[in-house]
Amino acid sequence: MTQHEITGNAPDRAVLWDLDGVIVDTAPLHLWSWQKAFGEIGVPFSESDFKRGFGQRTSEIIRQVLGPNVDQRQLDALTERKEAYFRSVAAAGVDALPGARDLVMALRAAGWAQSIASSAPLENVDLLLNALSIRNYMEAVVAARDVSVGKPAPDVFLVAAARVGVEPARCVVIEDAIAGVEAAKAAGMKCVAVTNTHSADHLARADLVVDSLEQLAAEDFARLLSQR
Repeated sequence: MTQHEITGNAPDRAVLWDLDGVIVDTAPLHLWSWQKAFGEIGVPFSESDFKRGFGQRTSEIIRQVLGPNVDQRQLDALTERKEAYFRSVAAAGVDALPGARDLVMALRAAGWAQSIASSAPLENVDLLLNALSIRNYMEAVVAARDVSVGKPAPDVFLVAAARVGVEPARCVVIEDAIAGVEAAKAAGMKCVAVTNTHSADHLARADLVVDSLEQLAAEDFARLLSQR
């Protein structure tokens, strides 16, 4: 049951969470899955390739590696294999990143609406939220299938804001990816970036950059909204 359902009060501010690399460290699992899927067709996939595409949709990462004119059937098949590999290893167990679960609960207690806003397939998002037992803290879940264009376009955050019933200017995004920060700013939202995937220099467009979610409290988000 969500905070809105418990209190009957419509929220007037929201935190929109990216998932991979923010709430849970899935980077090693994704890298392994990409390398296995590309390796099966004889295409190398480096850590640099991985970092360049992190935070973007699976189809966009494939186009970055194979080219923009990749055959649709090959794209679909490679997408399916990569995500199946990821879910097979993620199902063995994942852990929340330091401070993530505590911050989710603190924001709930402070009256913030919360939503997942991820570039990942819904099946991945469902698996991770269930494994971490935080689904009930989210008023909405937005995944790749809910938008036609992925990050750095703002669509995923705008859809999440609409689903929780909060104006974009009253939303704060938590991201770890360059594309995600760009998407948040394009949506007209405040953005907190955590340096789990990229250095602070690469995330400089965010309104606040931290090294760990353990450094954040609900008051920090209220302070961001008060800034012009």
